[in-house]
Amino acid sequence: MARISRLIAAVVRELATTPTPPDYVEVASKPFMGGGGDRPYFGSIPDFAKPGGGYAITGVSKDSPAAAGGLKGGDVIIRLGDSAITGLEDFDSALRKHKAGAVVPVVVRRDGGERTLSVTLGDPR
Repeated sequence: MARISRLIAAVVRELATTPTPPDYVEVASKPFMGGGGDRPYFGSIPDFAKPGGGYAITGVSKDSPAAAGGLKGGDVIIRLGDSAITGLEDFDSALRKHKAGAVVPVVVRRDGGERTLSVTLGDPR
């Protein structure tokens, strides 16, 4: 544990003091196909640092239904279809009420206001 802690501290120190930030390199990956999923695919990335008051997301997966619907990092989902969303559990439960291919209204909090977006749900993954 001590060696790992020292390594992490050294990496953080190096990144914090470098004159130019490292270049971002996108790595192509195959989508996870775990199989057996029974809920449609949405493609949001949860933000666990912002608990309560909706389902906060840090971003969306590339080429996902959420991305195509206009969701983006920083959004807080407060309604999916007819269901109020107060957290990840509500979001998961609301998503299971719909089928792949359904166009679902999604209400998000963004920049201090509310915005309604339409998301066409994908096949389960």
